[in-house]
Amino acid sequence: MKKPIFNKYVELICSDLNVPIEKLFIKDRTMKYVNARFILYSLCKSRPMSVLQIVEYMGDNGYKISRQSVEQGIRKINKSTDPDVINFMEKLTTKQINI
Repeated sequence: MKKPIFNKYVELICSDLNVPIEKLFIKDRTMKYVNARFILYSLCKSRPMSVLQIVEYMGDNGYKISRQSVEQGIRKINKSTDPDVINFMEKLTTKQINI
């Protein structure tokens, strides 16, 4: 039920942050890709999606991740004081996602 919303967030994040979708789902620790994944986790959690759903949807795209890693990414974004991250999150949170 939430998978189309997850996919829409992937499209929006990759488009707005200029991240190739395939880079979002490979183990690459480049900060640009890490932050994009963390933003994805946080947006999905606020939708609300469970952490286990996020883990499942990431796995469906070939990215195996633990529940603890998703929770850590969400905490990192939620604690961020970077105005660019905060503004980006607000922009996507208020954007209508019509599925």
